Amino acid sequence: MNTWVDKDPKSKYLKNGYKSVVRKWMTKEEIIIKYGNVLTQKDIDDLDDLKSYDFDNHNFIMVSGLNSRCGGTTNRGILDGVGITPDYTTNYMNRKWDLIPVYEVEWIDWIKDGKSYYGNRYVTTRIGSDIYILTGEDETLVRDSDAPNEATLALNGLFYTDGHGAPYSLMLATANL
Repeated sequence: MNTWVDKDPKSKYLKNGYKSVVRKWMTKEEIIIKYGNVLTQKDIDDLDDLKSYDFDNHNFIMVSGLNSRCGGTTNRGILDGVGITPDYTTNYMNRKWDLIPVYEVEWIDWIKDGKSYYGNRYVTTRIGSDIYILTGEDETLVRDSDAPNEATLALNGLFYTDGHGAPYSLMLATANL
């Protein structure tokens, strides 16, 4: 639900895609622990302005950082209490979340080295809507000895299609059985 991949239609593997975006919901403390060494003091101070997203008007809640559908009823499901601050002054169902969206983006681009071209993976991170961590070239890229000029995404797995590019679900295909 929180991962988007620009897939290569010629391959069934996600790692052969061209771009991926992974959205994570993190607290200010988690962001500082993971990215604090590359954030400025102004960025850390700005994290307080990004907190308290109000999800009261939506029909989903966060349970342990995962989206959970609960329909259009007033029953909001079971909350585990991580990262929330209830606001009981206006409405007991109005909950303010101390979670900030963090987008980790990676993409494949080419580089010319002398006379040869080769692929390279680049990474950047966006916190909220205004804080960017421009990492640039990914130093953790491991190249395949069979194709040393090619680069792949760090994200991997399979995706299934029906042969025409449309998504295919084995569960739906065998539901009547």
